[in-house]
Amino acid sequence: MCQIVCNRAGSRKEEVEKDERIRDHRPLTQSCCRARIRARLDRKIRKWKVVSFYEEHSHGLVDPLDVNMMPETTSQCEEINSLIKVYVRKKDTLLEFINNIETVISHYRNNERVAEFNSKYTDPVLVTSLPTLEGFAAKTFTRNMFRDVRKEIEGACAMNIELVIQDGEKLYLKCNSFRMPEIDHVVEFDRVGGMLRCECLWFKNQGIPCMHIFAYLKHQHVEVTPEHLVCKRWTKNDKSDFMKSNVDDPSDSDMVLKCRLGVLGVECSRLMDVACKNSSDFVEAMNGIVNTITKLQKRGENPCNCNLDDDYVIDPLVVKSKGAPKKSKFKQ
Repeated sequence: MCQIVCNRAGSRKEEVEKDERIRDHRPLTQSCCRARIRARLDRKIRKWKVVSFYEEHSHGLVDPLDVNMMPETTSQCEEINSLIKVYVRKKDTLLEFINNIETVISHYRNNERVAEFNSKYTDPVLVTSLPTLEGFAAKTFTRNMFRDVRKEIEGACAMNIELVIQDGEKLYLKCNSFRMPEIDHVVEFDRVGGMLRCECLWFKNQGIPCMHIFAYLKHQHVEVTPEHLVCKRWTKNDKSDFMKSNVDDPSDSDMVLKCRLGVLGVECSRLMDVACKNSSDFVEAMNGIVNTITKLQKRGENPCNCNLDDDYVIDPLVVKSKGAPKKSKFKQ
């Protein structure tokens, strides 16, 4: 007996039934699809015969107009073959051919790792029904704070708007959660100052907007979180401002240096990926790096940037004497 099933057959209980997840959500690839073909080998005539055929799928299929946009297996094989043919036609030795093939495979693996890293840290999977607000939060907040903000956005999707009252220059919105109509929350919007306030005081205590404020933004069709509701210490740009600042406290110097080393390492890796693909870009990048290093070294040797007419007296440089260093008379 042989059967061909849909690529979404089966189920993933950890993705559906587990509520308290530590890892980020991933798109579901298995949805208990029952579409399959079962065949059996007839040994007399030595041919396969179809026993059963389930045609209906439990998920939506690709629109016929978008079929041409899907990457075919043939195109992927042709792409790989085009890369391999370049090394085959060189007629190198077997050792060089193996090294080239390993280089190609390493590039493919690197691209997959980069795509996985981007989906995990920079471009997470949007799982709520408010993708614009969730996408703005993913670009603005840090990774840990984005998880908390996303929980509030998920809660806003289940909020019901009961009443909207306009009182002069202020607008009041009354909302409650699904299956809890007895608990109401009021969101106040000041049209003059453009300020949003909620009586739950979640933003004042936690530093992130509450689900009631997100419910108001959903009701007013606002796609971006207002600036006054974004706490700067939870954003991604706050670290860069901290690293650009001057360090006066010696206890913070090590932490700032580690942050700067990490940022420079990431930018240098990006520069290597871009500059190594072309000879002209490589030469330009090397010249720029050498000039920058020389400039910074000269600046470190001459810390005084004052004019020549100013009186500037500094301690002379200590010159090491020739010969072996003297040993201490007292043994420790």
